[in-house]
Amino acid sequence: MTFEPDRNIPYYAYNYYGNSDLEFPLVDRDEYKGRVKFHVYETRPPEFEDYQDFNGVATLSSIEQSDIEAAEELLNQTLSTRNRNSSRTKHGISKRRDVPTGKTCSIYLPQSVQITDGVQIENLDLGVFGAGVERLVGAGTGTAQAFLTEGMDAIGSVVDFIRANMTQDTARATLSRLAGMIPGEKYTGAIRSALATTPAPNTRALFKAVNLREFAFSFNFIPKTQKESEEIKKIIKFFRSELYPESIRSEGSIPLGYKFPNKFKISIEYDDKPIATGILKSYLRNFQATYNPNSMAMFETGDFQEISITMSFVEDRTLDKDDILSGRY
Repeated sequence: MTFEPDRNIPYYAYNYYGNSDLEFPLVDRDEYKGRVKFHVYETRPPEFEDYQDFNGVATLSSIEQSDIEAAEELLNQTLSTRNRNSSRTKHGISKRRDVPTGKTCSIYLPQSVQITDGVQIENLDLGVFGAGVERLVGAGTGTAQAFLTEGMDAIGSVVDFIRANMTQDTARATLSRLAGMIPGEKYTGAIRSALATTPAPNTRALFKAVNLREFAFSFNFIPKTQKESEEIKKIIKFFRSELYPESIRSEGSIPLGYKFPNKFKISIEYDDKPIATGILKSYLRNFQATYNPNSMAMFETGDFQEISITMSFVEDRTLDKDDILSGRY
């Protein structure tokens, strides 16, 4: 099987070869007004003018490893002293920033794009004591006073039980809860089984954190020309190279660390106008390419007749209500 003649590709499409701009499809592109555009951003970390004599390194190294928060606070204070008339701080440190690299990739909008927002909600068993504190604090009682008051109530309950000033059900519930203080689950279970009563956990749903949003995109490439086949190869290399970090090496080429990989600013557009929910700058987490997923056929040039790719991205920070109300995300 052979490709169609390259004359099907408009002349201006050839500007994409050798440049940082990639696109698919190249043939009949006007029929694909829905696009997903990927713009690459480089995170440039703080730079030191006199890094060889920078005494901040010695200061940071003098802090015990366990005191990470103190080290971060020191660096933040240094960066926050930035001179208003300069891109650097008074200590000669530039501010970290995201800079567009000019590399872009535009691919047809797939049939399905899923955007999921979520937060973490955890269950917490307050018990009788915690439920009492919650009730008192919610009623406007101070935390310390609520704690003391509920503690006295708990003691009073035990005294009342000793004095047999309880109903039968209340007494069994109290004994069932006190059984939990006995070491050994089998003893606790035996007592509660005998009483046929278990304590109420007073479970509450508590907000814990905001999830980092993740996005997955799947594209199926079926090249119609040799140029499109070459473009697909470049697109695969483009995403794979941006997924990995750059190594920081010593003069002896010994790996010392990694620079953060580049981020992607992803926009979902139709006829060059943004649609759907906005996406923060994101890291490419996974990339998968499947060659000839539906057949074993090859072109005469040795290129695959079909290639599908799947990518997952994760935003670089969490959202809050202000982000949503702004209308951008």
